[in-house]
Amino acid sequence: MRNHTETAQIIQLSASRPKFGKRIASRSRPVAANPQCEENVSTTCNARFRAAKAKARSAEVDPVMARRAEAYRDMEPHVCDLVKMGTIAFQLFDDPNRELYDFAVCRLSEMLYQFKAQYYAE
Repeated sequence: MRNHTETAQIIQLSASRPKFGKRIASRSRPVAANPQCEENVSTTCNARFRAAKAKARSAEVDPVMARRAEAYRDMEPHVCDLVKMGTIAFQLFDDPNRELYDFAVCRLSEMLYQFKAQYYAE
């Protein structure tokens, strides 16, 4: 077993330590400059380059894709209504009052036909 003096030499308790919250200066080599960036610019140049490229790409919106996106956005509330009615019909399947179930299924069928007609109308 070692004595306290040997342990202190191994741990080097006498070495200076930074105060709480202070960072130790790193001894790593400096980062090489990015050839696409100007000198003395931070390393976030690549991120800025990608953001600028994405912004330019978003400015070039394909008209067909824009029309499709609008159509899907317009269709969303109708699809949600169909899902809700289907859920109601499913919940009423085991209900002793068969008339409610029949009403829900008939209403869902009507909604589906309306949705199909509206979808293929354009």
